[in-house]
Amino acid sequence: QFTSDASHELRTPLAVILAQCEEAKTHSLTTAEYAQAFDVVERQSKRMSALIGQLLQMTRLEQGLQSTVFEQADLSELVAVICAEQPVSEKEITLEMDLQPNVTAWFDVTLISRLLQNLLNNAVRYGREQGHIWVTLRKNADEITLAVRDDGIGIPGDKLDKIWQRFYQGDNARGSDGGSGLGLTMVRQIALLHDGQVTADSIEGAGSCF
Repeated sequence: QFTSDASHELRTPLAVILAQCEEAKTHSLTTAEYAQAFDVVERQSKRMSALIGQLLQMTRLEQGLQSTVFEQADLSELVAVICAEQPVSEKEITLEMDLQPNVTAWFDVTLISRLLQNLLNNAVRYGREQGHIWVTLRKNADEITLAVRDDGIGIPGDKLDKIWQRFYQGDNARGSDGGSGLGLTMVRQIALLHDGQVTADSIEGAGSCF
């Protein structure tokens, strides 16, 4: 599966890099044009490197080879820190938190941080200009619920079951900032690793809640 995914997803950035190299070799370019070509090669190389890293982590998660460090930790504090450290979005999206304090649990801090960061990244990517993201955390009896909700473009009902698939991206996410399409697949794997589950509710044009 890793070989199939890698060969498919790396084809495009490799083609761009080879085209840039061929252009630079066969045409007399100005210094500025050479610099632009190097920028493209660097950008596509970084994209490939990040994709390979994500694919390797996905493979380790799915095969149970991901080294995990479960510890008793304050989930409320972790969520608050991650939300507070979110970079300012060009869309001027407002992030609001409603976190029950002192919610502790046994979990892998690194993996749960990745899970939340992936959900926040999606909320920004699919969010609307000057929109909102709401993050809530609650503990009832022996169950903890973490939710990330936005008022963005939402997901069509006939595509809601596809969002967990590798490399699936909504049409509005295509492009240079569309992400790798692995974020939600990784979210699901991390949740399962913690004996949890992840669900999604969405209304097209009104937003989504994970």
